[in-house]
Amino acid sequence: MKIFYLAAFLCIILSFAGCGKKPLPEKNIQPIIEKQVFEKDYTHKIRWVAIAPYDSIDSATTELISTQLEDFYGVRTLLLPKAFMTDSLLAWSKTRYNANKILAHLTKIKPDNVAYILALTSEKIAACGDSIHETGVAGLGNRPGTCSVVSTATLHRKVKDEEQYTQRLIKACMHEMGHNFGLRHCKSKDKKCFMRDAAGTILTLDEEEIYLCKKCMKLLNEAGFNLKGKT
Repeated sequence: MKIFYLAAFLCIILSFAGCGKKPLPEKNIQPIIEKQVFEKDYTHKIRWVAIAPYDSIDSATTELISTQLEDFYGVRTLLLPKAFMTDSLLAWSKTRYNANKILAHLTKIKPDNVAYILALTSEKIAACGDSIHETGVAGLGNRPGTCSVVSTATLHRKVKDEEQYTQRLIKACMHEMGHNFGLRHCKSKDKKCFMRDAAGTILTLDEEEIYLCKKCMKLLNEAGFNLKGKT
């Protein structure tokens, strides 16, 4: 019992001894916050384009096209995992892939929250009006629509250097996406506009620039696109 009273007495003494002291300030410790991965804002569907690389298309190519589309059209892009063309997409000749079938395939794999999808492939493609007729093309896009495809195979023809090839690729992608956005082939006399009809020759791309004429630019502006490209 004496031990109990002694312990209680010591507790009271110690409590009075601490009354005159100011409480120690709390340490200003900032919690460690892990880097957040925010979900993409899909509220404006018209602004999102998914880029689907096929076959030997590398990440440098997809990043290039992603940057160009965002910088020119003012859209935002989403890069999809690499895939490969299947035999079911082959054209009648079995030497090229049917671009029309590819577009139909893209409608099935396009993410629900993305408005458009652009496929890039290193394989040869052809526009096929029916089961046996096919015409080799560098790209094809629905107008207006949600899907387009561009092949790098044709773009290497008669190319002088890597810079010329790169410019061709960018303009081909811009052209097909322009169709998706509602643009027809440009009828103006401005040869710099990349929406001109290639008329079956890759050399038309070399005459053009990464540029839209005033008429084509106006049409997209009226459609609600926040274009950043030059006129």
